[in-house]
Amino acid sequence: MWKSFGLVIFLSFGCLTNQVLAKENAGKAKEQSTITLPATHQQRSTDFRVTIQPQEEPPEIVCIREKGELVVGIYQSDRVPFFMDDEQGKFIGLDIEIAKGLAEALGVKVKFNRISTFDGTVKCVVQRNCDIAISKLSLTQKRANKVLYSNPYVTAHKVLLINRLELEKYKRTGEESIEYIIKTYHPKVAVTRGSSYEDFAQRLIPDAEIVGYDSWEEEAIPKLINGEYFAILDDEFQARKLMEAIPDAPLQLLMVKIKKEFDPIFMILPWSSLHLREVVNRYLEINDIKYDVDKLYEEYSAYLLKDNQKLSTKWMKMKKLKSIKNSQNKMNKD
Repeated sequence: MWKSFGLVIFLSFGCLTNQVLAKENAGKAKEQSTITLPATHQQRSTDFRVTIQPQEEPPEIVCIREKGELVVGIYQSDRVPFFMDDEQGKFIGLDIEIAKGLAEALGVKVKFNRISTFDGTVKCVVQRNCDIAISKLSLTQKRANKVLYSNPYVTAHKVLLINRLELEKYKRTGEESIEYIIKTYHPKVAVTRGSSYEDFAQRLIPDAEIVGYDSWEEEAIPKLINGEYFAILDDEFQARKLMEAIPDAPLQLLMVKIKKEFDPIFMILPWSSLHLREVVNRYLEINDIKYDVDKLYEEYSAYLLKDNQKLSTKWMKMKKLKSIKNSQNKMNKD
């Protein structure tokens, strides 16, 4: 003889960015769950009812609307044309435009949280201190284990910027490949510290001596041109900027694209923000936001020209100061 029963479940949803509230709501849901035993054993039908409290929007969207702002994690140093300050101190760039557009689509303001490393922007999302990270971010398995990725909105190659003189030092017959030199002699290859390129280097050139740098302009470029690094592993866009900004760079450096190794740029969201990811992807699709290196240079040429001029001027000053210092050292020795 089957016993009929009724099951009524009330589910509560809290703000997914607040773990404490989520736990409290989960506890309330458990307390509100009740089992109603049958009034008579004569009744044979099974009555299984599930009641869900009505909610017009997903929890992550509700949370953002309640805060009144979309909190965006972004790297602290400028990356023209993705994010940078203009001459008036206004925060501009492709990533900034996307962030502001998404906030407007959600009906809220945007708040930028500047963070010291690229991995730090991901951590901000993981810890729910940021709703999303929009910061010229690449895809790695380590990150994908923790967060959701949007569709890519920029695509470029991974490249090696190699010091030509250092390359010649390792050649004995003149026919050695770059792969052979790295595997045999383990030269220093530099990457941005706390970036996806630390992971890329371990996978693509595991035999190289991988070293990290913090400043592209003040550390990476001088050490590469002076021969302290054999190469820098970076994206095609950043490498092209260097080759165009520094007059003698094409004579001193060799830019090598790594075959079949692309570096798409994505936005990153908390693992549970499935609907917010759909909102982001639809926004990219509707506004046709899809770039390669050539399109970026075409659309942001004015900003890139100014940035290249600034980098060129800075490099010439550093070069002049180094020349003066060398002359002084020579005079002191004499």
